[in-house]
Amino acid sequence: MLMKNIFILFATLFVFFTQNIFAGSFSIFGGIYDYDDDSTTNLAGINFHSSSKIDVFGFIDISPVVGGFVTAKSASMIYGGFDTKIGTEKIYLNPSLSTGFYNNGNG
Repeated sequence: MLMKNIFILFATLFVFFTQNIFAGSFSIFGGIYDYDDDSTTNLAGINFHSSSKIDVFGFIDISPVVGGFVTAKSASMIYGGFDTKIGTEKIYLNPSLSTGFYNNGNG
């Protein structure tokens, strides 16, 4: 329960402080976590994708992304990294790479 409250506080503060600094998009997601194991549970999370672009060697543009999730069994993760879009405006891949802090919770 403590990690869930910390996640909610972190997400709220992040939204408040970054709303005017970066133009970008938020995504809220949910799903099933650890589906191939006895500890299968539901999860919910939030991502912020910055519209700021970083040119890497004139070849590809990457954008910062931060987010986190919490599961029904109190596992949680807060992470940050980069993502990019490869393709056209209508059809593209969105690979990303992130690292963060994970807490196993009760599962």
